[in-house]
Amino acid sequence: MDLAHCSLNSVTVKGAGLTEVADLAEQWGFGGVGLWRDVLDGVDLVDASARLRQSGLRVTSVCRGGMFPQPTDRLRREAMADNRVAVDQAHALGADCLVLVCGAAHGDLADARRQVRDGIAELEPYARAAGVRLAVEPMHPMMA
Repeated sequence: MDLAHCSLNSVTVKGAGLTEVADLAEQWGFGGVGLWRDVLDGVDLVDASARLRQSGLRVTSVCRGGMFPQPTDRLRREAMADNRVAVDQAHALGADCLVLVCGAAHGDLADARRQVRDGIAELEPYARAAGVRLAVEPMHPMMA
């Protein structure tokens, strides 16, 4: 099987740092890496991006942004601030997209859906200006 058109998702090698994920992807012939944000903690993203490009790996996704439904205004503002950081990370890495796991309802489903819609609408111009595509990951109905 030719893995050059596939991406190694960092969540599948839990506990591995960015360097190890990239090394594994390179070793096994993957063409890209999907990076969960935990592997980006404390990493110089400019250096990481250069190293990945040098290895011939593309960043297919950064996961995750979202989590828009929150029970308080303060938590909604904090979630939006974190989403902007996620956009900045995806931009710095030249990622194909930022995956939005929009979040489960905290009480009223209609309100949660409104918060998701409003959250994406608020984040979209920031992402567009950064050249980052947003990919919405649907939640299973059991999460609602």
